[in-house]
Amino acid sequence: MYLLDWTGNHFLDPDNILATIKASTESGWNPTTRATRGDPQLIYAIARSFSVEPTSIAVVPGSAAGIDAVLRSYPSAPIVDIIPNFHQARTVASRDRRIYFRVKVGPDSDLETAVEEYCNIGAILIVASPSNPYGFHIPLHKIEALLSKWDGIVLLDEAYADFAPSTAISLTTQYSNLIVSRTFSKAWGLADVRIGFLVGNRFPSRFDSYITCIAPSYTSTFVALRMLEEPSLIRRSISATIKMRGLIFDKLHDFQSIHAHMSQANFLAIHCDDATRVVRDLRMHDIQVKQLSTLKDWPLDWKDGFRLSICPQPVFNHFLGALSEVNVS
Repeated sequence: MYLLDWTGNHFLDPDNILATIKASTESGWNPTTRATRGDPQLIYAIARSFSVEPTSIAVVPGSAAGIDAVLRSYPSAPIVDIIPNFHQARTVASRDRRIYFRVKVGPDSDLETAVEEYCNIGAILIVASPSNPYGFHIPLHKIEALLSKWDGIVLLDEAYADFAPSTAISLTTQYSNLIVSRTFSKAWGLADVRIGFLVGNRFPSRFDSYITCIAPSYTSTFVALRMLEEPSLIRRSISATIKMRGLIFDKLHDFQSIHAHMSQANFLAIHCDDATRVVRDLRMHDIQVKQLSTLKDWPLDWKDGFRLSICPQPVFNHFLGALSEVNVS
């Protein structure tokens, strides 16, 4: 079964990642102790790799934990969640009984216009760039325009930004109301290791106590550090993904009954009729994709379809054959 519903990096060899993990665990640390804050070596490695000041970095055990910590640090702030999106904001709002607004932003929507009515209520805005499932990347000038109007915190989830043309990390030096969330789970192939980081030039005092309690393990720290020290494998896989993304997008134009949206992530959203049947029949041909309407917070009035992760050419060839077999023309 080809798991093309998973949004990880399909151009990495799991055995190579395992080798890195094993090598990282041979560094001779004491596993009976536990880290209480981000390891300085890892912080400086992140700073070098992403061109950011070390003092602006907070290392967290995965982006979900980081997002949770930021939202908890502003307990009285309403949450404005751009959907479709990662479900963490909705989960926190439900758990903590927060004021919560869902704002739909789709292929034909303008983000700044969509959130205009919430700009002056002291809310936390959480938005992904690139987004899931459309892979829309927000240009930096539009993020700046939003930051200049928004009177609360903007939490930018950049889980897929390694595949995008730019990152908003540099804007954190200019805007104190911007926090950027990054993860090593996607492009870097460390989903099961659970490690990521946040970038911002002003974190609230209570945030420090939250991340101290949830500091990543030494194992996760050393693995991420090793990957950052030897990033060539990751860089090549990202380049291969971006190249294949363009080829897949162009090839899907041969099918008249589907519509693929160009993406700046490592997946494509594809609209089609009778999506439930198409997804089911593709599975019968050993292709597993994600039906759009099964995503959390998918608007019911939006057209259905499926999300296809960018995969190597041989796997895509199998997908094309399966797509023809299930009578998608």
